[in-house]
Amino acid sequence: MEFEKQMMDALSALLNRKEQLQATFYGILRTGSLPRPKEYYCLFGFTGEDLLIVSYSPLFKKMGFSVRAPLHIRQLKIQESLTGGKYTLKFRLNDACRPFEKFKIVAKKEHSKLESQKENVDMFLSVIEEYK
Repeated sequence: MEFEKQMMDALSALLNRKEQLQATFYGILRTGSLPRPKEYYCLFGFTGEDLLIVSYSPLFKKMGFSVRAPLHIRQLKIQESLTGGKYTLKFRLNDACRPFEKFKIVAKKEHSKLESQKENVDMFLSVIEEYK
């Protein structure tokens, strides 16, 4: 439960007044191109209009960078793994600065330290489907 509290505190710090945090989940953020891909373990939260991202180092158990990305989506593709329970979301945003104009999120429906991972991934997928 300490991980979940740490995650909520880190994401809540990015909220503006009168915003509520929705659909918090843990996943992998992939940015960059094929010759130079970058991969980060991250905590994700959704405010309704913006995607909140906080990197997390499982090895050192500490937070890293934090980003607020407005979801002005130009292109979105959602793929489910053949075994199920793992989703890859490919985003291309309109008004984003590098490296967040094009990125991927890989999210699993199950996470050992987060009880609400499955419900939150399902909620995020249902909300994000509206942007397609």
